[in-house]
Amino acid sequence: MRIPTRHSLATSLLDTVYIMEKKKLALLLSRQTFLVVITDGLLELLEQKLTLVISWTSDISKIIAEVESVAGIGKISVVVSDNAANMKIAGRLVEAEHPNVVFNGCSAHAMNLLLKDIFKIELFADVLKNAVKVVSFVRARHLFLDRARSPRRSLSNCEKTGELSTPVLTRWYAQEKCIKSVMQNKKSLKAAFADSNIMKSYNDKESLRKLVEVRSILQDKRFWSKAKTVIRLTKPIT
Repeated sequence: MRIPTRHSLATSLLDTVYIMEKKKLALLLSRQTFLVVITDGLLELLEQKLTLVISWTSDISKIIAEVESVAGIGKISVVVSDNAANMKIAGRLVEAEHPNVVFNGCSAHAMNLLLKDIFKIELFADVLKNAVKVVSFVRARHLFLDRARSPRRSLSNCEKTGELSTPVLTRWYAQEKCIKSVMQNKKSLKAAFADSNIMKSYNDKESLRKLVEVRSILQDKRFWSKAKTVIRLTKPIT
């Protein structure tokens, strides 16, 4: 058996496989009772290359027409996107042109916006700010991080939860996850900051300043009490 050449893999064989897979997808789509289009808007000012894009179009209706040409007219019933103003306008245009299609905002994005507003409240903002200080300090210093991780080493992979986590703006659960991760590591964090050998390793002026600040947070009973309250209040959303 001859191994195909690089040229044939990139040309004729690739074209053949593409046609085969396209036919399989068309058959799969035609068997569905209804379909959902998930879309997002993009304003690219820097002319950067895009990766991991499934399909791109300047007009959502073009995607609907293309899919329904193989799946069947009326198969697409919902278009889902984020809640940005431009996408809401696009949604109204889609609904006007396609009466059978409902435009729906992304629930996860709505939760993200809701939690973003909640964490502007003083109680939530203060707890998150202090939790981020703890996580940032520990994750940047391997001795503290190693000590925080040590209780989980004896656990199986499925039980290893509670890695110290920093918030990510695009993840609606990230703020709560950051605070919860500090609470889950409370015992090991306190032990690390009580270890004189670890403390000696970070005696430069900048580290000492941050160390004192983080240690005071961990020793503050009000921080832990408020953190519990925040987790309890955000639980229904997260």
